[in-house]
Amino acid sequence: MAERRAPEPIVISAVGVVSPIGHSAPIAYTSMRAGLSRLGLSPELRIRDGRGKLMSVVCGAATGVTDGHRRFLRLYRMALRAWSEALAQGRLAASDLSDTHVYLCLAEAERPGLDNRAATGLMRKACAALGLPDLSSATAVGLHGHAGPLMALQTACRSVASGACRRAFVVGVDTYLDELSLQWLADTGRLKVEGQAKGFVPGEGAAVLLIEQASSARARQVMPLAQVAGVGAAMETQTIFDKKPSTGEALTQALRAATRQAGPCPLVVCDLNGERYRAQEWGLVLARTQGAQGAQLTWHAADCMGDAGAASGALSLVWAAMALSRRHAPGNAALIWGASDDGERGAAVLQAMPQAA
Repeated sequence: MAERRAPEPIVISAVGVVSPIGHSAPIAYTSMRAGLSRLGLSPELRIRDGRGKLMSVVCGAATGVTDGHRRFLRLYRMALRAWSEALAQGRLAASDLSDTHVYLCLAEAERPGLDNRAATGLMRKACAALGLPDLSSATAVGLHGHAGPLMALQTACRSVASGACRRAFVVGVDTYLDELSLQWLADTGRLKVEGQAKGFVPGEGAAVLLIEQASSARARQVMPLAQVAGVGAAMETQTIFDKKPSTGEALTQALRAATRQAGPCPLVVCDLNGERYRAQEWGLVLARTQGAQGAQLTWHAADCMGDAGAASGALSLVWAAMALSRRHAPGNAALIWGASDDGERGAAVLQAMPQAA
């Protein structure tokens, strides 16, 4: 009987980032790890408080990339720069993209301030700017918010493993920095402002991950950053908009699915952002899973760059992959999770690549 061969590892082989704490993956990662903060009052954006008084907003802006632009152009400029970095790091030319899928992750469909042009025109415009073939017909758009990139990672891994495509890009990009989004956050009591300690600081960002088989990356002499060991997704029925708090069951389900084939993950990278709802949900999950995982170090970048919305899940994946590749993680595996406003929950486990003998 012929010996069954192990499945080819699916890896993250290149990344790109634009954020308030850095306009490239290495700079942003180093800034996040050092705890450098780039939060401040916006000179452009103002909201009205409950008495109708105009007030400035503390936020995290990708200064130098999005200055003076609104909605679609903010998203486009961040995504373009992050994708260009991932292409260069992955040593990919235009001729290498004929068998490529793209998973574009944006804000929830019902969120105020969403620009519909991002779903229909962002990839086409970015491809044209970079001199690449138009990949819009090979692009799947997900309007799922924070957990979207983790859900897209699951689909991308399946597509690469099945041979449906040779490689895939997961692109997460979002901004809360427009008047409609900020006013909505203020009106719903979610914005951290003077006199309200609990809430989150709005931010923006973009992150791109290249997903492919390890052999494909190495054929281009690219050393993968990390291996995808497991991905899980579930749907929470008690969302942040409901009066009842989350039970944590959906996030627990997603984590258990992601960790099924993996051992303990001493590093957790997530999108905790200062909101009580998320902290309580994570507390419930820890109560159910802590015995299996043991002690964990938790990273969340919102405290130094603000909440980046749909880019958060992709940024968390980048942080984890880079920590594993640089041997900064307290172990060989990292757990990443994200929670969307509409109830989507996603989780993934990344493992360090074996060191060369």
